[in-house]
Amino acid sequence: MNEEIIKKLCKYCLVEKELSEFYTQMQGGKLIYQTGCRQCRKDKIKSKRLELYEDEGYYYYSQPFKYFSTTQEEDVKEILITLGWIWNEEKELWWKPGIKDINGKWIKQNKQ
Repeated sequence: MNEEIIKKLCKYCLVEKELSEFYTQMQGGKLIYQTGCRQCRKDKIKSKRLELYEDEGYYYYSQPFKYFSTTQEEDVKEILITLGWIWNEEKELWWKPGIKDINGKWIKQNKQ
């Protein structure tokens, strides 16, 4: 069997690529392919993050203990300490009485 490979033109790099190279999304109840290929979208997001860091002087990661700069790490520590969190050096985790115990286990809160 000779199946035809469907391709789409990327809006950003202007290269014709297979549909598998594009992210999809639901729009109006229909599955559509985004206008930029996966790689261009990743590059665009990365560029935006770097721009934010350069313009605003900060950026955040969604992974714990992964900081964009030492300044950001120091700022996060200062905020957590101000909010009453305590660093457990031995277990390398933040804890707060009544919220999370010293071993890193979340304390169940009663709903009111």
